[in-house]
Amino acid sequence: MKRIGYLYDSICDTNLIKIAIRNAAKGKTKRHYIAKVLKRIDYFAKKLKYMLESDTVELSENHTKEIYDNSCLKKRIITVPKFFPDQVIHWLIIMKLEKVMMKSMYKYTCGSVPNRGGKEAKKLVVKALNNHKMRYVAKLDISKFFNTVKPEILSQMIKRKVKDKRFTNLVDMVLKNGGDCLPIGYYTSQWLSNFYLEGLDHFVKEQLRIKYFVRYVDDMVLIDSNKRKLHKAVIAINQYLNEIGLKLKRNWQVWKIDSRPIDFVGFQFFRNKIKLRRRIYFRLCRRVRNVRKKNNNISLKQAMGILSLVGWLAQISNGYNFYKLKIYPYAPKKKMKKIVSNYSKKRNGGKLYVRNKKSV
Repeated sequence: MKRIGYLYDSICDTNLIKIAIRNAAKGKTKRHYIAKVLKRIDYFAKKLKYMLESDTVELSENHTKEIYDNSCLKKRIITVPKFFPDQVIHWLIIMKLEKVMMKSMYKYTCGSVPNRGGKEAKKLVVKALNNHKMRYVAKLDISKFFNTVKPEILSQMIKRKVKDKRFTNLVDMVLKNGGDCLPIGYYTSQWLSNFYLEGLDHFVKEQLRIKYFVRYVDDMVLIDSNKRKLHKAVIAINQYLNEIGLKLKRNWQVWKIDSRPIDFVGFQFFRNKIKLRRRIYFRLCRRVRNVRKKNNNISLKQAMGILSLVGWLAQISNGYNFYKLKIYPYAPKKKMKKIVSNYSKKRNGGKLYVRNKKSV
C-alpha cells in the first residue's frame, strides 16, 4: 500500500485556510463570534497559519447539548467544538483526507459522503429486488456506533494510509480532544466513521462475497440467494466488528424477501413498489394538517419542515399523485419556496444573489 505524505505543509496555505473558514461558517454567518472571524478573515488565516507552522495549535474545551432526533425517536448528545481554531482545523484535515479516503472507499458506502445519500442506497436495493434470483435479505445495525469507535484503532488505520507525522499528530490531537469516542457534532466524525468501517465493506464484498451489500453509516443491508450464506455472513461480520471494538445489535434479522418489505433509508421496499416509511408519512400528514387548521397560513418553520419531507415523495411511484391530492391544496411547493426565499433575502440584507452575476 502506498502511503501519502506532504499533507501538513499543504494545509499551511493561507488561501486554503480561508476556504476552510468559509466552509466551517456556512449556515451560521450571523453568529457574532463567527461574523467577527469572517470580518477579519485575513488576520485569522495568518494567525492559524502561524500556529500550524510553529506547532503551537491548542484546541479548546468542547461543550455539549442534548437534542431529540425525530428520525429515530431518541435523544442524542451533540458535541459542539469552538469555531476558531477547532472547527476550521477539522475542515482542513478532511479537505486533505477526503481524497485519500475516497480512493479505497466501497461504491455503496452511503451517508455523510458527497453524492452518496439515501438515493444511492435506494438504487442498489431496487436493483437487487429486480433480480428475482435474490430471495433473502439480512438487515444489521451496529450497537452505539459513534460512542464505541476506538480513537486509538482509528489513529492506526489513518497512519497506514498517511506517512506525514505532523499531519497524523494533528489528527490525533483532534481525536484526543473528542474524548474516547467519535463525537457527534464534529465535522471529522462524519468522514472518519465511514473510514473506520472501510475494511468491513471490503471484507463483506471480497471475502464473504455477498451479491448485494449497501451500508448507510452503521445500518447494513445484505441481499443474496442463499439463506445459510447470509447467516454465516452475519456471524463473520460480528466477529470482524469485535476485533475493532464494535458489535452488532441483537435485533439483526434474516428473512425471505417476498414475506415482508425491507425498511431502509426512509423507505419500505417491496418487489414491485416502494412506500414511504410510516413514520415519515405520518409526520408529513401531521404537518399539512396543522397548516390546514390555520386556514393555510404557513409559517417559515412549517414551510421548511414540509419542503424537507416533500422531497421524499419524488422518489416513490405514486408520490406526485399524493402531493397533488393531499398537499398541494393546502401547502403548494411554490408558496413554501417563496416563504423560505424571502427569509433568505432578509438574512442577506435584502440582496438577491444570482449565480455568475453581481448581487442586485
